[in-house]
Amino acid sequence: ILLLKGGTWWFLAPDNGLIDLVFRDEHAEMCIDVKIGGSKYILPQVSSTFHGRDVFAPLAAHLASGVAPELLGNPIVPPAPSLGFVIGKPATRAGILHIDRFGNLITDIRIADPNVLKSVSVGKKGVRRWIQRYAEAPDRVPCLIIGSSGLVEIAVRNERAAKVLGWNESTTLGVSWA
Repeated sequence: ILLLKGGTWWFLAPDNGLIDLVFRDEHAEMCIDVKIGGSKYILPQVSSTFHGRDVFAPLAAHLASGVAPELLGNPIVPPAPSLGFVIGKPATRAGILHIDRFGNLITDIRIADPNVLKSVSVGKKGVRRWIQRYAEAPDRVPCLIIGSSGLVEIAVRNERAAKVLGWNESTTLGVSWA
């Protein structure tokens, strides 16, 4: 488990790469390798299925009540984020990070201006139509939108983009820039 400080925020997360999404944009000022074995800062009985309740919630509660972060484990050099984002040329490939509960495909493409990205594709299936709001999309037509996370999403109105396109988290996307 890692405890990282970025600005005025503390982040407590499993050491599984999840924290990379946060520290791609934030600088980690401090990092603690949290020790849970024999720790007095977690519940005495830790189940194999409820780490949120048995480990993370008690750790967060102790931090919020003023326990010094260094008491939770050993300070380490913050790990370099392993998750890269596609932010423009010359990248020709991108990936799908996540499929949300609506079936939208959240890519690893981070851009501010949709005019720089022409399309994403797999084989002959391509998506090139841009929308600013989900409601603008024609029914059952795959579209590109910059989501609230700043990442390019592929959405299909009234349908699941993942199902319509047959793409998932292991799909590699071809990227065409304007």
